[in-house]
Amino acid sequence: MGKPEIDDINAMAELGLHARLSVWCRADARDLEAAKQCRVDGVQSVTQFRRCNGAASVADRNSTDLVLKLTERARLTSVSFLWRQDASRATRVFLDAFVDAACAAGVDRIRLADTVGLLNPLQTKRLVAHVVARARGVTIGLHAHNDLGMATANTITALAGVPAQPTSR
Repeated sequence: MGKPEIDDINAMAELGLHARLSVWCRADARDLEAAKQCRVDGVQSVTQFRRCNGAASVADRNSTDLVLKLTERARLTSVSFLWRQDASRATRVFLDAFVDAACAAGVDRIRLADTVGLLNPLQTKRLVAHVVARARGVTIGLHAHNDLGMATANTITALAGVPAQPTSR
């Protein structure tokens, strides 16, 4: 993203739309600096985890530090889980480490990605229910792809993994 894109985003922000505007970026210092120049409500970032000396539970410290900086700069922060592309192929150890780090950093939203449409509805429900329980109040989003024709079914059943909220009268 460069100056022309930042100017376009800021022009959109000045329109006074009845919408929350956010920008998307990688968990990279340059991207976060560009996002900081945008007059928007929030920033969505992709954070990557990696193996370190063969240990499956080690998070990329640089990404985690950048997420902490992200939460300091934006009113609404969302992070996406990517490990070898997505949450649907990650081990629970990696997924749990990511959720814990994101929650500790104070993010508002965690987005789970199934970028190759690998999940079926039952797997999606279990994954979302697990993350909702672990995240304790942080909003969970799902980014479902339709490679195997399951995106709509996965999105609908993801809601079944979320406990019902009491309604106020």
